[in-house]
Amino acid sequence: MTKTEIDSVKAAIHLLQNLLPDQEQRGTDPEPNNCPVRAFAKHYLQQDPAWAMSCHELGGIYDELAKLGKVEPLARSVFYRELPGAMAEVFGLRKSHSLVRHGKVETVRGFRKISLREEAL
Repeated sequence: MTKTEIDSVKAAIHLLQNLLPDQEQRGTDPEPNNCPVRAFAKHYLQQDPAWAMSCHELGGIYDELAKLGKVEPLARSVFYRELPGAMAEVFGLRKSHSLVRHGKVETVRGFRKISLREEAL
């Protein structure tokens, strides 16, 4: 299979998994994933083609939510290590090394097409 075909299959699986309620275990999950970064992404973020967020911004938001007791506190290094996998699992996104904001390309690591879910805050 080509990389494009593999990505298409992964996207289809991701869409099908999102149809299941959160409480149900998915057949592809060897065990339930209790990753707090995955829960953060699923609950507080949403896909939005017009936005992009840096890893630093996402880490700051996570830290603020941890101070409020809404998410499990994590060391920033642990958050950064878990973030790419969580974003790939929840949204099918890969980390980018250049974000486009306000029509300018910034050399910043982060994720394109993602924004905060205002109603979750």
